[in-house]
Parts: sequence; C-alpha cells; structure tokens
Amino acid sequence: MMELNENGQKMLKLLSNIPPDLTGAEEILVKEELSREEVSYIGYRYTSDCYEELLYNTDEIYDTVGAENIFGFYFYEPPVLKEGLHSTYLLDVMKLLYRYGMDPCMEFKGSNVLGYLPHIPNEYVGADTLAYLFENGVDPKYITKEEGSLFDLIDFDVVYDMYEQ
Repeated sequence: MMELNENGQKMLKLLSNIPPDLTGAEEILVKEELSREEVSYIGYRYTSDCYEELLYNTDEIYDTVGAENIFGFYFYEPPVLKEGLHSTYLLDVMKLLYRYGMDPCMEFKGSNVLGYLPHIPNEYVGADTLAYLFENGVDPKYITKEEGSLFDLIDFDVVYDMYEQ
C-alpha cells in the first residue's frame, strides 16, 4: 500500500466528505504538492471506496433478496442514481484528478481505476466515468496484467448474464 504525504492524506479526507470538497482538493492540486503517483493512488482509493460502499452497505438488500443473490441484485435493479453516496460524485472527482495528472491505468494492489469502474452499481456513474476517460485519451485496451482488458471483463459479464437470465 502506498503511503500518502500529509497533503495527500488531507486531500483524500476532503474527497471523503459527502459531498466531496472539490474546491479544497483543487487548491492542493494547484499548489503541485502531490506527485502523479499520489494523485493516481487517490483516484484508485476513491474508486475502490465507491465500489465497496454499495457492497458493504447492504443490510436492507440482504433482507430483501438474500445473501446468495446480492451480487446479481445490482445488475437487475433499475438504474436510478442513489444520492448521498461517494459514487454519486465519482465523475466529478475523476474529472478533477484526471486534469491534474491521475493515470487511471496505474496499478495498485493488482488493480486500478479502470478495473473498478465497470462495477460501480449506482445508475450509470461508472459507465459515464469510463466514457469521460476514454474521450480524453485513456487506452481502453489496458486494465491490469491480472484482470486482463476491459473488453475481457465486459465479455465475461455479457456471457454470464446470457446464461443466468
């Protein structure tokens, strides 16, 4: 795990608020007090937190669909934006970090920002964020050595759904 300097920790804390303090975070970025690797790590942490917040805040869903159906539930739920979550602000945070040098392909713990985005189950936030990154030059052919390409992940999801529905 990467160690963030004091400014990186402060920025991660500002972004962890709901809503995130984008102005305060940008002030740190403007002062150029963080390396590209640190900005990328903050993006990775924010994205992984968005993924995990919906997986671990599921008591009501467990009661409704049962633990054995929890992962499939998100894919069959209507695509409605859930307010008051970190993922509600994912696109804005990624735009800010990308403008200041975030590399969404940089790997941490065998994954990266691109690896998490297809799995953010809050409306189309993950897809919108992927679209923004691709439109601004990120290579869609690369995710990680362990996870393969984005197309491999999408192909798995399509084939899985084909046999499970």
